[in-house]
Amino acid sequence: MHVEEIIEEIWTFGRFQKIMLVTVLGPRGLLGWSMLVMSFTGTIPDWWCLPGSEGGNHSKHGNVSFDNTTFHKCYTDGNDTCRRVYSDTYNTIVNEWDLVCSRKWITPIITSIQMGGVLFGALAGGQSAEMFGRRKSHFIFMLIHAITNVIAGFSVSWQMFAILRFLLGISVGALLVVSFTYYMEFIGKKWRSLCSGMPFWSMGVCLFALTAWLTPDWSNLHIICGVIHIPFLCGWFYIPESIRWLAVKNRLEEAEAVVLKVCQFNNRPKPEHTLGILKLVADEERRLALDKKYTYIDIYRGWKMCRMSLLVQFQWACLALVYYGILFGVDSLSGNLCLNIFLMGVVDIPADIATLYLNNRFGRKFTCLGYLVLGVIGALSVIIASIHAPPDTRGVIITTLALVAKVGVGSGWTAFQVLTSESYPTVIRNLGYGAAGMLSRIGAIIAPFIFTLGGDSILMPFIVVSVTMAVCIVVTSLLAETKDSPLEDTIASNPAKNKLMDQEELEKL
Repeated sequence: MHVEEIIEEIWTFGRFQKIMLVTVLGPRGLLGWSMLVMSFTGTIPDWWCLPGSEGGNHSKHGNVSFDNTTFHKCYTDGNDTCRRVYSDTYNTIVNEWDLVCSRKWITPIITSIQMGGVLFGALAGGQSAEMFGRRKSHFIFMLIHAITNVIAGFSVSWQMFAILRFLLGISVGALLVVSFTYYMEFIGKKWRSLCSGMPFWSMGVCLFALTAWLTPDWSNLHIICGVIHIPFLCGWFYIPESIRWLAVKNRLEEAEAVVLKVCQFNNRPKPEHTLGILKLVADEERRLALDKKYTYIDIYRGWKMCRMSLLVQFQWACLALVYYGILFGVDSLSGNLCLNIFLMGVVDIPADIATLYLNNRFGRKFTCLGYLVLGVIGALSVIIASIHAPPDTRGVIITTLALVAKVGVGSGWTAFQVLTSESYPTVIRNLGYGAAGMLSRIGAIIAPFIFTLGGDSILMPFIVVSVTMAVCIVVTSLLAETKDSPLEDTIASNPAKNKLMDQEELEKL
């Protein structure tokens, strides 16, 4: 807890923290781009099955005539063959590798493979950040994400593309875990909501939608995403390691050097007794943990910690199921695909900014509950509209209400991320956050199949969404509020006693 005192003195949100905000959290926009690219890449363009040619061949349409009898026609009789001709509106992996009819299962499988990679990435990122540090883990995984995106743009088969999407998923999962706690450990408690409240993810989704509208080609979208990483990777040369992580690892001279660097950036004097405060943290960690190496088992030690971890992880799984279910089902909504993706991102921007205020005004728990209630109302309204809305306006009404549900679950998750990270001490913060991220990917793996329920109807998918979000409300109500609580650095068996003892030791310095 003592490092909090240093952070408060060197400025909780000064010039250094603002630069780090853009450099470390800014790339989350590219992660949003990378995760949502399958919403476009897996879209099925209009296609026709022209008889009289060898089955399985495909091409974009040219100067040929089409009729409704050949539109989306899949021949099940082996004697009937055709040449599939695709609209040139979009260039996706579907028309690239003819993923319709008997091969239509491949597209959702690739999305689930990607989410499986995110699951492993969350696990790897949490452990890596605790063992090797936040800085190394963040920039290495970001480099992997950039390189893999570029290579994915040159895929020559859907199998190669699926493997690269899995690797992309690993880097995304790791970065979502590492970047959040990396930045949080440099700011004061008043500004922690910035870690999730800044709408970088939503802005990335909007940028992706605009780029897809300008260049509707799956290959170009991957390459562009990889190239944009370059300015963020330059942060390796000026963003230091976490002071908290260095302190609990007993690397006191390095931690003190980072404090001095932040002071220089913020034009603040170096706090008195900096080295003594860092030494207290290191000594407390040695006394409590005996230099042990923390693993995921430690987030389940003790009933209180175990209960909290299980509730948090279950909540993340449910939120991911709903969030990605709506996003990956965007092509089921009426209207232009790129516009719908853009709207899915842009509606989150004001909601995320509002979360910054609401988190500090009402607390993480009640902010999350409020948004989840909004999400349930939106999802239930979709169900009602799909049954009773006039046919001529039904599509617009359903799309609007789906956006309301999306805002509810997305902003609720934003508030819940802060609560999650604040619930763990520094020594296992990345592990706790990583485990939550890992469990969320189980929900995300299932998510692509939600909108396949009920065929072309969206009634059943939004019944699932409504029930799941109602469960999330119950789980959130069972967790403790973390607003205004200092970030703990060590796992103390008696926090009150340790706090008193450390204060007495601090006064002697």
